[in-house]
Amino acid sequence: MQNRLDVYHGTSKSIADVILTEGFKKSSGDSQWLGDGVYFFTDGLLNPLTAAEKWAEYKAWNNSRKLNSYCFVSVIKAVTEVDDENLLDLTTQDGVEILDYIENHCIKNKLLNINVGNYSFEDGFLINFAREQITELPEIKVVIGDVFIQLTKEQRISKVHRHTPNCTLCCVNDTECIKNVELKKTWRI
Repeated sequence: MQNRLDVYHGTSKSIADVILTEGFKKSSGDSQWLGDGVYFFTDGLLNPLTAAEKWAEYKAWNNSRKLNSYCFVSVIKAVTEVDDENLLDLTTQDGVEILDYIENHCIKNKLLNINVGNYSFEDGFLINFAREQITELPEIKVVIGDVFIQLTKEQRISKVHRHTPNCTLCCVNDTECIKNVELKKTWRI
């Protein structure tokens, strides 16, 4: 069965213009919330359009300079389409059990060969590990998870870090899953 998700990406207007002409570029690194991929907000804990709007404005704020780095922000809407077997949904018990399996596999196989002090076994690290080294799992093309993100300037200034999630992210590793990309809105902050 195929999953179809409406997703929203908040960014500066200039980056939105590049995305609309050249496509999305993936974020990468084990410290990413849900591993390597293009990040969107989707239905879940917070209206995804609202979350993308807040994220776009949040990203404009330069905390060290105490002002916005740019004045115009945009939200891009897209659709992701992914087969059930290639979706890791961490908002469900089944998804969390798969992540537990990945963690156990990682601990048994990876820890024997590395200095543990250099690694943090966060979700992004585990998901990237599974994509690269656990061949018995289907390819993980899209991950959905509830996370906490600083979505306001006040949270960023105050350096708020909570364990309670406030939004639902969709991380798309296989950009072929991204369809129907369109500019949803642009505004001045």
